[in-house]
Amino acid sequence: MTAALELLDSTALTPFWARAHDAALDEPILGDMTALGMAAMVRQRFAEPSVPTITRVGCCLRNLAMDWWLCQLVEQQRVETTVVIGAGLDTRRQRLPELDSRFVEVDSAAIIELRDRWIPAAGATRVAGDGLQVDSWLHTTDTAEPTSVAIILEGVLAYQRPERVARFFGEVREHLPGAYLLFDSPGPISARSANRPQPGRAARPAYNWAPWSTSRLGDRKNRLMIIEEKGFMDFPRAMTSCFSKRDRIIHSLPLLRRSYRMTLARFPGGAGA
Repeated sequence: MTAALELLDSTALTPFWARAHDAALDEPILGDMTALGMAAMVRQRFAEPSVPTITRVGCCLRNLAMDWWLCQLVEQQRVETTVVIGAGLDTRRQRLPELDSRFVEVDSAAIIELRDRWIPAAGATRVAGDGLQVDSWLHTTDTAEPTSVAIILEGVLAYQRPERVARFFGEVREHLPGAYLLFDSPGPISARSANRPQPGRAARPAYNWAPWSTSRLGDRKNRLMIIEEKGFMDFPRAMTSCFSKRDRIIHSLPLLRRSYRMTLARFPGGAGA
């Protein structure tokens, strides 16, 4: 249990506090009031890391992109079951109470126990296990058409070894052909920069998985089908005002515009996929 909570401390607390701090603003990006309401409990149990403004904005824009895409898929009746892998202190189910989708939340036993204590399930099914082992949660989709399943991996894949990500993609493609996938990933340039030691930055695991192009994931016959992709500079300027002029220029260059991106994709196979 200790190791799982240490992992939560290093990879989920910063996104959680980004949402909580954002919700306290007069004009929030995400407005996650559930996260703000949990702040005192989380602060008492864990340390509160320092969250730079640009990190807060980046985390909330990532959340926002995933929320937008999921809402569109559900409203268009293309998705009926949503599987959130590496749920951590995610509050998407509470943030989107009107969303008519069956939710499955997957994480380690220790973190699921925390979620049970702190975050109302709101009808979600919770599974304790390794979310990148598809057989740990696949049974929760038994009654679903594979093409109506959306899998969200937010702040998860970048920390995995490339071979583990490839194996996960292969297993999902085999068992849930046509399923949707919502994920984020750095490119090699962003990963190299982020992995350099930086004064004042909270320690976190290194980025290990940093593909040059999401459109080339998988072999030629089984590549992910990219539906939409966003970089931070694709959001309205009012949401990205914290980025310096230099950053805006750099991240407007073709090579760097999607150096960190949020992706909506679909696995090949399945009717209509």
